Amino acid sequence: MIQSVDFLTGAVVQELRPVCDYWQLVTDGPIVSLYNPFQVFLPHQEQPSHHWDCGMVEGQTVVSECCEEDAYYQITLGNGVRLQISLRPEDYTGPEGVYILNSNAGLFLVF
Repeated sequence: MIQSVDFLTGAVVQELRPVCDYWQLVTDGPIVSLYNPFQVFLPHQEQPSHHWDCGMVEGQTVVSECCEEDAYYQITLGNGVRLQISLRPEDYTGPEGVYILNSNAGLFLVF
């Protein structure tokens, strides 16, 4: 069952960057660490794109998020780009697949 969530909605993406063996999505609010594999879907495409760059997400506002247990966590941006992070049990290499830290609110979430 797909559930709508609201951890990042309204945040503006500053950058998507690799950090050692994981990625970070830095926003003007929370920072999202992506430890599990993720895919990028371009607007109006049902298949992941292999031709994307980090600049496609910079300056974009998060317009929605959804999560399907044991499947994925998805972030949709204002330009239609979707980041889909795997939550499949076989894709975890550590205890968490996604870590969202909002130090301003003293809040963190782990998938």
